[in-house]
Amino acid sequence: NAELIPIAEGSTANAVGIRLTPRKGVRVDVAQVDLWYDRDTLLPTEIHTMNDANNSRLVYLMKHRVDEEVDDQVFSVKEPAERGWRVDVREWDDE
Repeated sequence: NAELIPIAEGSTANAVGIRLTPRKGVRVDVAQVDLWYDRDTLLPTEIHTMNDANNSRLVYLMKHRVDEEVDDQVFSVKEPAERGWRVDVREWDDE
């Protein structure tokens, strides 16, 4: 499920938030994930997760770099050559 998160009263943040929660009956380790985005750039600025035991984790995303060259190797889907990886390759089924 997804819902917009209202900005706290008095906040000067130029952000919009969305809260993601699992559907009823779906068992996952995370109870909710709050994602915050800058309204001007639409870049993510903050991620806040909470698990079923009410333990939370907060990550701030800063110093974004836009339109920089990215090495094609970053997007490689080649199987890892290092030991310790288990690779599971399956045919795509779009049905």
